[in-house]
Amino acid sequence: MEGALRKIQAPVDLTNLQDNDRMLLVVERRAVRLTAPIRASFLTTGNFVHQRDKTPGILPAGLVVNSYFVTASSGSVSHYLASLKFSGETVLAIISYPEITSSHALFALDGVDYDINAGIDLAPAGGPDSFRLSEDRMTLHFDFVDIGLHDSFRILTITPAGAHKTVSP
Repeated sequence: MEGALRKIQAPVDLTNLQDNDRMLLVVERRAVRLTAPIRASFLTTGNFVHQRDKTPGILPAGLVVNSYFVTASSGSVSHYLASLKFSGETVLAIISYPEITSSHALFALDGVDYDINAGIDLAPAGGPDSFRLSEDRMTLHFDFVDIGLHDSFRILTITPAGAHKTVSP
């Protein structure tokens, strides 16, 4: 991880979690087999600046995925620039609003209040927010502006057989 991104242990409540300097990354679930198809917001590589840039699609049942939750909430105006490089995993999809609500039951950690209706969108009132997924699908670059609302999304990755499952520092 580089820049304004920090990996944390899942707190009990993500709704009041604030960090003026960093977006927060929570490792949610590992090796979850999709029992039914789910909708994803972004399935392709490239640069995404607004919800209209979505490349939605369906992830089929049977896939085994890992999930990560990223949130930015400063309580004031903050600008976050960060990169997240995966080692042994490739990014399969990004899930944002409104698709995040249907994926929440499968990936959310038990006992954690996510407040999933608070600002889970690209480029809300304070935008613009953007992210870029590299061609090799292993690196995400973030450029988010937070105006005190939550900017949150879920990252789903897949791990090739025998690969080490980590997020590299």
